[in-house]
Amino acid sequence: MRILVAAAAVTANSWERHAMRREQLTDDFRTVLRDLEAGQRPELRDISDRGPTYKSYWTQWKSLAVRDGVLERHWESADGNKKAAQVVISCSKAKEMLVETNGGTFGGHFGNNKSQGPAALLSAAPKGRRREAVSTV
Repeated sequence: MRILVAAAAVTANSWERHAMRREQLTDDFRTVLRDLEAGQRPELRDISDRGPTYKSYWTQWKSLAVRDGVLERHWESADGNKKAAQVVISCSKAKEMLVETNGGTFGGHFGNNKSQGPAALLSAAPKGRRREAVSTV
């Protein structure tokens, strides 16, 4: 699997894996992360009381993994030619990542077709639900 690197200019310490795990454990991903580490996917009837973030990731369970303690999603293009391991970043990191990928000398928005860099791999929960951001590493 090819692993892409995004937002390289961001302060290194805030994007280290142990710091990302700490943030994931304080965000909505904590329960998903712990269930994945335990190796068990709850039954649909057992998640009715969980929030929309958990339910969204529950539907993507086969695409999720924990590597070095950090929640990742394995993404593959529709044609199967591109693959990436996407680190699921906490909502508190989403703004920082957007600033880094859209700011600076080479930042900005050049239209949907030309913005297929790191920010293009930002992912959203199903329509109508809160956006979840991911970073590729």
